[in-house]
Amino acid sequence: MTNEYLKGMCYSAFPMSYDPSTANKTCIFFGSDIASHNLMPLWGSSFTPKDGPDKNKLFTGRNDILAMRKMGVNLIRLYDWDPRNDHTDFLDYCHSNRIKVLAPVSNYNLGAYGTPPPMDESIKNLLKSFGNNKGTDYHPAIYGIIIGSELDLPSEMPQGYLAKYTKRWVELEKDVLSNASKLPIGHPVSFAKHNGDYPCFEFWDKLLEELKHVTTNDLNKRLILCPHTYNEASYLFGNAEGTFRGWVDIAYDKYQLPILFCEIGCSRLVRPDYIQVVADQLEKSHTYGKDNKHKLLGTCFFQFCDKVWMLNTTEGSFGALYNTKATHYFVKYGAKDFSHTDGNNCKDQSLRVSALDINPVYNTVKLIYTCDIK
Repeated sequence: MTNEYLKGMCYSAFPMSYDPSTANKTCIFFGSDIASHNLMPLWGSSFTPKDGPDKNKLFTGRNDILAMRKMGVNLIRLYDWDPRNDHTDFLDYCHSNRIKVLAPVSNYNLGAYGTPPPMDESIKNLLKSFGNNKGTDYHPAIYGIIIGSELDLPSEMPQGYLAKYTKRWVELEKDVLSNASKLPIGHPVSFAKHNGDYPCFEFWDKLLEELKHVTTNDLNKRLILCPHTYNEASYLFGNAEGTFRGWVDIAYDKYQLPILFCEIGCSRLVRPDYIQVVADQLEKSHTYGKDNKHKLLGTCFFQFCDKVWMLNTTEGSFGALYNTKATHYFVKYGAKDFSHTDGNNCKDQSLRVSALDINPVYNTVKLIYTCDIK
């Protein structure tokens, strides 16, 4: 694990035409995979289609990765990843900008939406897609692997897969990547109490009972805790549940595993003082993490851009930026631009590259992420 404090950003900055309920009926958005080669007009510096009306035309990218780097971001947290897509350019560009990536195993692979794909096939395909150009190790941009997202919630509960999948992952790792580095492995979880005394604890008690003593490829030494939280800094670092101790200290004392907040922030529709809430969250996390590197690895601000499919809702009002009605340009693709079709007609696909503008919280996140807290 790197000693650098992780100033992360959750990234799913899809344009206005994206809708998760219909994404798989398209070629561009299939799998909701923002890091795919075909979405380079959003995250990259430039893009040239291989096929279609715009074949060989050079487009200037929106360059979200560079925008994040200028905000002080050194870690990008992703949510979905289709291993059939080409992610090399995304990972290479992150690496060239000194940004690490949390490579995701989507909930789809764990049976959250029905019968999961065959476990070994799923793991091998993902491992291969996470590999470097020699296929011998993880790509150097990848910081760690996050398996699932909020699988503690009943609506997302997999079919008893999470612990088994994680164990099988480390068993198969070196079958695919012969010199696989022993990267951190986490399981993003909501900050819900369920039946426990503290958020996340009931879920971790069950999961870690099965994982914490697994020595295969040093899994027990690689586990990290990945909670999502929107709680005030005072709860996280000062007084959780009337104990006069912060939740982070309580969690670390109980599990003896480093913590990475894979989502943290405050919706501007929830509290009028949301900017101050975010400032306190990020500042106190950074200060604490510098003094307790073995306990707190960093934060992932939720998120880079408002969710366009949930506009004017609490869930859609966390972003540092938002999609405007202005359009940079449209990119027209051809069928050869896509690695798979899944029965879709990929001949006349078009991507609207919308312009972004900043929300009020942007300057706060940038200020804290680009300043060394003393």
